[in-house]
Order: sequence, then structure tokens, then C-alpha cells
Amino acid sequence: MEKFIDEAVTSRQFVFDGDFGIVNIGYHNFAREYTPDKNSRVQSFYTWHFVLSGKGKLTTGEKTYIIKGGQMFFLPPNTKIEYYPDEAEPWEYVWFAFRGEISGYYGDLLGFNTPVKDCKNRQKIRYLLKNCFESLKSGGGYFGVLAVFYELMEISTVLQPDTGIEYVKRVIDEGYTRTDFSISSLCMEVGISHPHLLRLFKEKYGITLIKYLNQKRIEYACQLLRTTDLSVKSVASSSGFSDELHFMKTFKKHTSKTALQYRNNEVVEKVNVG
Repeated sequence: MEKFIDEAVTSRQFVFDGDFGIVNIGYHNFAREYTPDKNSRVQSFYTWHFVLSGKGKLTTGEKTYIIKGGQMFFLPPNTKIEYYPDEAEPWEYVWFAFRGEISGYYGDLLGFNTPVKDCKNRQKIRYLLKNCFESLKSGGGYFGVLAVFYELMEISTVLQPDTGIEYVKRVIDEGYTRTDFSISSLCMEVGISHPHLLRLFKEKYGITLIKYLNQKRIEYACQLLRTTDLSVKSVASSSGFSDELHFMKTFKKHTSKTALQYRNNEVVEKVNVG
């Protein structure tokens, strides 16, 4: 098989800020530099390893796994682990180290209910990883690595993103300001009929989906009225209402005031406080 890269070991560090980020990517060929560390350790980040060739052993908790080329393993933070190459057939692998609130969710999407899995498309994974390191060597940076990470996610994902009612709420929370956002399109996205979705949402959150959507939009409209000088028409569209008249009726229903009355009242209150 073609040599992966020239180096026996290489890695690149990154700094990120947000709910997800890669902090390190690396490659190690223990057949060329064999100094196994068999001590137990705990890491402060998640790691996703792709074993390209050879074999090794992983111990996590009370279980031990023998891992070979063409497999991958996923390790969470704050867990006691040991992993090292087989002495007769030492492994070579690539790893991604990452942190962030959604890292564990990514592990779920990849189907890591156990730490070790077979790679679904071994040759394509090797090709992507090889190109990634070649790109880094020629000046590539963080976003190229991130793109490869997400392409590997696309190849390796066994579960579709959650389409339960919690996911529906997240979709609303992220998209309610779009004027083209609708319950009909939401039903199509999650594959749930309109009546069934309305019932599930009311049972889960104690409020109708339509009322929740309008509540989110009106709350944002109030924020815009307090903090900007946008016209009422602009506030309406910025809050997800495609029709200004519908916005005014909905706003009055939720606040007992017109949008202009609300804005003027906020100005008076600020003056009085000042």
C-alpha cells in the first residue's frame, strides 16, 4: 500500500471559540517510531481516531478492545483510558481532537454506542486524510481541516440528526426570523404530519406550536422596537412576518399595544428612569 505521508509523527494545533472546534489533528506511525505509553490517562477533549494499518489495544472502563486497520475509535473527555500499539504489528493512525457542547452529539450521530467501529469507506477516508495532511504541509489551515472533518462525518454517520420534538423546537429557535419559515415546511423537514406535530409539541411544552412561534417572533420584534429605529414594516419582516398587517394584529394580540405605542412607551420609561 502507498505510504501515507513521509513523517513518522506530525500534528497541528488550533485555537477555537464557539460551541465546537478542532484543537488538534495528528498522525503517528508507530512502526517507524515505536515508543508506546501504556499508562492510564484522562484527556480533557474528545478524540476520533482512524486506524490506517496495524493493530493496537484500547482499554476504557472495564473493557478492552483489539483495534485493527480499517477501524476507528471515539473517546470522550474525563474518562480513564489506555491505548497503545501492538508490538508485532504496530498501528498507524490519524486523530482529531476537539471540544465543544455538541461534540458528544456528534459521537451519537456516528453511532459510537461502543468506542470502536469499522470504517464504512476505508479507501475514501484514507484519501481524504492524506490530502488533508498534504494541504497542511503546503500552507492549508484550520478551515480545510474542519471541512475534512465534516466530510468524514458525512461518510461515517449512521444516524440521522434527531427529528424528535426537541429537534423541532431547536429548528424553530434557529429559524423563526425567516419570512419563509412555516409549519408546513417544518413538517416536511422532520417527516411528521401537521396535526401530529401540533399535538406532540403541545404535549411536550404545554403551548401550541403556533403560539410558541408567534411568541418568539413578537419577543424579537419587541427587542428591535426597543433597540433600533427600524420602521414597523422592517421590524415585521426582520421578525419573520411576511405581511405587515398580520404582524400588527399579532403584536396587538400579544402585547395589548400597537408596535408604535410599545416603542413610544419604552422611550417614555427610559426618559423617566433617566
